[in-house]
Amino acid sequence: MSDNRFKDYPTKRIPSLNQRKGNEMHHSPIDHDEYDDYEDYDDYDDESIEPIYDTKPAQRRQSPLERTDTRYSRRTEENRSTRLRQSRQVTHENRPRKRTGGNPPNRRNQAKTAFTAIYIGLLVIAVAVCITILVFLVQWLAREGPNPADLIPDREHAANGENGNEQTLPPGRPDIRNMTTMITGINSDPRSLVMLNLDTMLTDEIPLSDEAEFTDRRGNEITFSQLRIGQLVNISYDARMPVITVVRENPRSWERAERTNVHVNIENLTISVGHEAFEFNSQTLVLHRGEPINISQIRPADSVTITGVGSTAWMVQLDASSGLLLLSNTDAIVNGRITVGNLHPLFLDEITGSFDVAEGPHRVVVEGDNIETFIENIVITHGQTFNLDLGIIEVSTATLNITTTPVDANIFINNELVTSPAQVSFGEHNIRVERDGYVTQERVVNVTNSTDNIQFNLEPVVHYARLTINATPANAEIFVGNILVGRANPSMIIEIAPGSYTIIARMYGYLDYTFNITLTSGQETTRSVILSPILVSDPGDTNDNESPSGGFTIPPPPPPIR
Repeated sequence: MSDNRFKDYPTKRIPSLNQRKGNEMHHSPIDHDEYDDYEDYDDYDDESIEPIYDTKPAQRRQSPLERTDTRYSRRTEENRSTRLRQSRQVTHENRPRKRTGGNPPNRRNQAKTAFTAIYIGLLVIAVAVCITILVFLVQWLAREGPNPADLIPDREHAANGENGNEQTLPPGRPDIRNMTTMITGINSDPRSLVMLNLDTMLTDEIPLSDEAEFTDRRGNEITFSQLRIGQLVNISYDARMPVITVVRENPRSWERAERTNVHVNIENLTISVGHEAFEFNSQTLVLHRGEPINISQIRPADSVTITGVGSTAWMVQLDASSGLLLLSNTDAIVNGRITVGNLHPLFLDEITGSFDVAEGPHRVVVEGDNIETFIENIVITHGQTFNLDLGIIEVSTATLNITTTPVDANIFINNELVTSPAQVSFGEHNIRVERDGYVTQERVVNVTNSTDNIQFNLEPVVHYARLTINATPANAEIFVGNILVGRANPSMIIEIAPGSYTIIARMYGYLDYTFNITLTSGQETTRSVILSPILVSDPGDTNDNESPSGGFTIPPPPPPIR
């Protein structure tokens, strides 16, 4: 007997498991593993899914809780069955969509994640740009000082409550200004600072507030007494008063303390210490013992302390200055040496002019081979030249015993005629000995001993004789004794000392021509020499054919001498 209570409702039956398997084998192109992919759609609304009702009535009345659980369980199972049935009607390229008009939930999540990442990145870039701009602005404010006309108003107007532009400031409201300066003066009663504005090159004096703060470049607290002239500071002050409220050492300032080997270039406006060079200007403060000096007075031997910002030197403190020492009349001292203070000894013959010596008192010691040790105390003044005359030193002398041959020769020492023995100073001297009829002798003597003996042997002056030889044939060799002196072509002149000589004329193919001659001083004489050829027999000739020379022929001449 059938129950027709639900005949008005559409009925959909779920095929059995075996039937589903059979249908999948014949009709479904989708793999079994892909069924699991559709399980993910359980989390979305099931409103679009057609409800399925069971045609069998309930056997008993259930409680609301049981009905709810049963309905939920049944409906879940029915939903899954419906999805499996619908999946058999689609392929991979045309999957069913639970919701019309929209992307799958995973793609929408990816798009939302990408948008969030882009938004966060842009926000980070914007924050970084703002921080960079803020840092550059703070650095600019710390480096650039405001206009001094705005910083330091006219004191008459300030007393009346007006600034330099004659604008009245709001009562009770401070007008704080900042300025980068160099301290050029310090007053303690009342407390005030005289400062040079490094941006405008203008100088002004501003009082200090009773509650003024003083810090070094690291932010450590210092006292008013630690401020010094030439110090580079950043100040904050109330332009209404005006009074300084904060004094801080410039954190960008540098210092080169007690440096030597200093060179100042006035033309290029530079000062260098070692391998570093800095610029200076007309406002650069140069001090020596607290007093201003010209920068051109600084010498390489000085010791200086330089303070500046960047490449500019704003203060040059001369810690230890120098002067010049000039020595005169040093030639009389043999192997002289001078020692100034604790410096190394200098040889007098190597000093060509004045030299640098540190400022102050010094003990000078002069030594030499011909003097007693000389000691003098001197005082060198900055930028001044001290002249030390060594001519006041007594120089010891030496005795020269000069003997000559012949004994009546004239003796000259340094072009001055003297007699032996002679007194001379230590060192080098030029000695010359002369006599008529003798050859002059001259030598340089270095006197190092208290007594010295010198001998001169003069040679008499020789007046040579003049001998002229005319030879026939030409080009004959002329010998004086066994010494060849030349060729007569056809004549030659021989200058020879007075005396007796054997002269030989010789030529190949000719008999030697020999003669003896005695020559006197200054004699001039001429001799002619005719050489005879050497006759030799001709082996090829017979009695019937004699040569014109009677059986003898003249040998051929020798080859020319090259």
